[in-house]
Amino acid sequence: MEKLPRAHISSNENQHSWLQYGEKTLFTPAGNPHSRLRRILWGLPIVAFALLLVGNLSLWKYSEQLAQHLAINQSRSLAEEIALRVENLLNERLNDLALLATLWIEEPDTEVRPVRFMADATWLTEREPSYHVINYVNAESIILYSAPEGKRPELVGLDLKTLPGREALHRQVRETSQPLASKPMTLTTDRPGLVLWYPILEHSESKPAFAGMIAGTLHIDTLVERAITASDPEMFYIEIAIDGMVIYHTNSSSSAPKVSRDLGAIHTMNLLGRTWQVTVYPRSQSPLGRIAGTNLLRFGANLVLAFLVSGLLALALDAVDRLRVKQQQLQQSESRYRLLAENVRDVIWTVDMNLRFTYVSPSEAAMTGFSPDETRQLSLDQVLSPSSYAIAVQAFQEEITTAKAIQQPQRQSRTLQLERWRKDGSLMWIEVIATFVCDEYGQPLEIVGVSRDITERKQAEAERARLLETIRAQAQRVQQIIETVPEGVLLIDADNVVVLANPVARRYLDTLGGVAPGDALTHWGECAIEELLTSPPQGLWHEVEATCGVFQVVARPLENAAEPEGWVLVTRDITKQREIEKIHQRQEQLAAVGQLAAGIAHDFNNIMAAVVLYAQMTARDPQLPAHVRERMHVINEQVGHAANLIQQILDFSRHSMLERQSLDLLPFVKEHVKLLQRTLPEHIEIRFESTHNSYIVNVDPTRIQQVLTNLAINARDAMPQGGTLTIRLEQVTFATTTETIPPGAWVRMTIADTGAGIPADILSRIFEPFFTTKAPLGTGLGLSQVRGIVEAHGGHIDVTSAVGQGTTFSIYWPLRIPEMASETQTPTTRIVEQGRGETLLLVEDDAVVRKAVAESLAAMNYRVLEAANGQEALAILQSHRDAIALVVSDVVMPKMGGVALHHALRQQGIDVPVILLTGHPLNAELETLNVEWMLKPPDLAALSANIARMLRTRRSQPEAQCSSD
Repeated sequence: MEKLPRAHISSNENQHSWLQYGEKTLFTPAGNPHSRLRRILWGLPIVAFALLLVGNLSLWKYSEQLAQHLAINQSRSLAEEIALRVENLLNERLNDLALLATLWIEEPDTEVRPVRFMADATWLTEREPSYHVINYVNAESIILYSAPEGKRPELVGLDLKTLPGREALHRQVRETSQPLASKPMTLTTDRPGLVLWYPILEHSESKPAFAGMIAGTLHIDTLVERAITASDPEMFYIEIAIDGMVIYHTNSSSSAPKVSRDLGAIHTMNLLGRTWQVTVYPRSQSPLGRIAGTNLLRFGANLVLAFLVSGLLALALDAVDRLRVKQQQLQQSESRYRLLAENVRDVIWTVDMNLRFTYVSPSEAAMTGFSPDETRQLSLDQVLSPSSYAIAVQAFQEEITTAKAIQQPQRQSRTLQLERWRKDGSLMWIEVIATFVCDEYGQPLEIVGVSRDITERKQAEAERARLLETIRAQAQRVQQIIETVPEGVLLIDADNVVVLANPVARRYLDTLGGVAPGDALTHWGECAIEELLTSPPQGLWHEVEATCGVFQVVARPLENAAEPEGWVLVTRDITKQREIEKIHQRQEQLAAVGQLAAGIAHDFNNIMAAVVLYAQMTARDPQLPAHVRERMHVINEQVGHAANLIQQILDFSRHSMLERQSLDLLPFVKEHVKLLQRTLPEHIEIRFESTHNSYIVNVDPTRIQQVLTNLAINARDAMPQGGTLTIRLEQVTFATTTETIPPGAWVRMTIADTGAGIPADILSRIFEPFFTTKAPLGTGLGLSQVRGIVEAHGGHIDVTSAVGQGTTFSIYWPLRIPEMASETQTPTTRIVEQGRGETLLLVEDDAVVRKAVAESLAAMNYRVLEAANGQEALAILQSHRDAIALVVSDVVMPKMGGVALHHALRQQGIDVPVILLTGHPLNAELETLNVEWMLKPPDLAALSANIARMLRTRRSQPEAQCSSD
C-alpha cells in the first residue's frame, strides 16, 4: 500500500494561506484587515486547538484500539486458516494410510498382501512428496515391510519396542484402535519428521482384532510449507509447535518479531493425540504492522499540526483513510477466501444442523452439473444415494453426540466416501471431509465440508480389484495345476535356491536333493545340479539314478532377461516303467523262445509219431521174440519220455493242449498230498489247509498235478535238512483290479516251504526257461512249465521269498470258469479195438507219418484212403462220399489244414465224423468246432477206441431216426 501524502503549507502572491492535502485544497483562510474579524480568526485556532486536543485524544485512542483489534483478528484468522490447512493435509495423509489398511484387510491371500502393500505404498510415496517412508508394523510392533523398497532397508525387522517412548504409543494404538501421531523427530535426512500410525483391524464374529499398523513417516517442513501461502510470511511472523516443540517459524533463530506479542494470536488444536499450536504475529514493516504501531510521537506531531486549522481536517482525513485501509484489508481477506473457494476444484459447502445447504462453491457445477443455487434448493437425501445418505446421517449423529458429550468448543472432522447423484442422473463417488463447527459450549452450529470427485479412483480401485481377482484366480488355477501334476515340479532361482515345489517334488527333495524348500540345491540324485541345467546327452530328458529308483529330469530356464532368472525342473519316477520294460523284454524273449520251441515241438511230434506208431505196432506182433519185445518196450518208454519233454516245452511256451474238465480241487489236492507224503522224505512235514468245502474250477487235472509235483520237488530241494511244506486252498474275491489280477472270484492255491529261500537278485528270473540254480542236475524248465500251465488256464502266479525263511508260491485259478473245450474221453484200457472194414480217410502232409498211421489203421481192420492236404481230401470225399465213414486229419498242413477242412465239410453238407491230430493248441477254435482231437503222437489204443466210439455213434443215429419216424 502506498504511503499517504503528507500535508504541507504554501502561500501565493496574494498572501492567502492554503492548507493542501496532495492536490486537493481543503481550507483557504483569507486575510481580513478588520480587527473583529482578526480576533475571531485568532480565536479560531485556539478553539480549533482545544477541539483538536480533545478529538485527537479520542481518535488516537479509538484508532489504536481499532488497529490492534484488526491486527489480532487478522492474526487469529490466519492462525485458524493455517491450522485448518494443516489439519486437512494430515487428514489426507491419514486417509491414504486408512486406504492401505482397508486394502490390506480386503486381501484374503496372505502371500499377495505384502506385494500389494509394497506396490500401493510405493505409489503413494512417489505421488506425495510429504512422505518419507510408509511401513507395515505387525501386532508385535515389528516392521515387516518398508516402502519404497530399498530406501530404508535397516527398518525391516526393527522392533519398535526397543525405541524409547514407542512402546507406550503402540500400546495406546492397540488398546484404543485409533490413529495416533508421534512427537516430532529428526529423520536420517536431517529434516524434521512425524510418524502417523493407523491401526489395522480384522473383523471377526466377536469383535475386531488388532492385526497391525500402517506407519507413514512425513516430512513436516514439506507439509507445513504447503499449508502456508507465499504472502503469509511477508506480512506475518508464523510459528508452529507440536507439544511445545517448535517445528517451523518464518524468522531465523537470531531474529524476532518487531511488534508486540499482544497483537498476535495462538490457535491450539488436538490432532491425533498431539497438541498443535499455530502462533501468528503481524510484522512491523507490513501495512497492518504500521497501522498497529501508532504511538505518542505521531500523536505529538498531530498536536503540532493542531495549531493550524487544516491540522484538524488532515487528522480527520488521516483517520478516515486508516479506516478505509482497514476496510480494504477486510475486503481483501474476504476476497481471498472467496477466491480460494471459487477456484478450487473440490466443492466447498456448508449445511446447517437440519442438513440443508447454506453455501455451495461454484466448482459444484463442474463436478456435478448442478449450479450452486440448484444444490442449495436440494436436501442432503436428494443429493446422496439412499445407502450413502444413511451412512452420512449416522456419522453426523455420532459426531454430534461426541461433541455434546465433550461440551468444549472444538472442530471435529470426519472423512467419508459416499455416492451422490449428478444432474444427468448418474452416480459418482465423492470423498467428503466434514468439519463440525461448535459454539463455545460445544454445541454444533454447522457443518463445513469439502467434497472431492474420486470416481476415477474408485473405478481404478474396482478395476485393480477385478484384475487382482483375475490374477489371483489364474494363480490359483496355475497352483492347482502344479499341485495336481503327477510329476515333480521344482522352481529354483539363479543361485539354485529352491523357491517352489509341488507335493510330488517335495517328496523328492529329501531323497534326491537332501534339502528343504528355501535351501540351495547342489545335486539331484547322483547328478550335480549344473549337469541337469544343460542339454541331455540324448533325447529330451536327463536320466538320474538314486538309491530309491530311476528318475527322468528336464530343466527349462526362466528367460526374462539375457541371463536366466531361474529354472523349472520337472522330475518323474520311471522306476516301475523300467521294471515293466525289463519284464516286457523278458516276455518278448520268452515269447520268441516259446515260438521257436513250439515249432520245434511240432516238427518233433511228426518225427516221434512215426516212431511211436511203428514201435507200438511192432511191440504187438505175437511172433516177436522176447528179447526184441523187451527192447521195443524200452523204445516205447523212451518215446514216452520224449513225448513228456515235448509237452514240457509246449507248457513253457503256452502252446500246450489242455483237456479241461470241471474239477473240485479239495479232494483232488488231498489225494495228491497223500501221494507226496509217501514219496517225499520223512524229515519233511506236509500240511494241508482249506477254508471252504469245495473249490470248483475248470482245469486239466494232469496239468494241475504237474504244477503241484514240480513245486513240491522244488520245496524238497530247498529243505535238504528237513522242514515244513504247507499247501493251502482258499477262495478270494477282488473288487478292483490289482497289479496283475483282474476283479472276480478266484481259488488261491498256496505252496509254502521253510527252506533256504531265494535271493532277491535272482527272484525275478526263476520263471525264465533254462535258468536253474541246480546245474548240472536241473534243466531250468520246471518253473517255466508251471507258469505256462497256470497262464494257459487264465490264472496268475506270484512268489515271495526271504533268504533263510522260505518261499511261498501263490497260484490263482479262476473259480467256476465255463468249459473251453469238449472233454476227451481217455480210454481206461490199453486194448486196440478192431474195425469192421470201414473206409477211413487219412489226411497228413508228412509222408512218413501218413504211412505209419495208415499202416496202423490197416492193422486195426480199416480200409484207408490217403490225402496230403485238405484240398486233396475234399476231392476224395466228392468221389467216395458214401464210402468214407470217418476222417482222421492233421491240423497244420499246407494249402488247407484240418480246421479249414472241417469247416469246408460242414459248408458242403458232408456229415462225416472228424478226428484231428495236433501238436499245436486249439483252445480257441475248439470252443466252436465241437470236434474230437488227439495229441500227436497218438496212442494206438486211444486212437482205436475213439474211432470205434465215433463209428458206433454214427451207426446208431439212422436207427434212432427211423424209430422216431
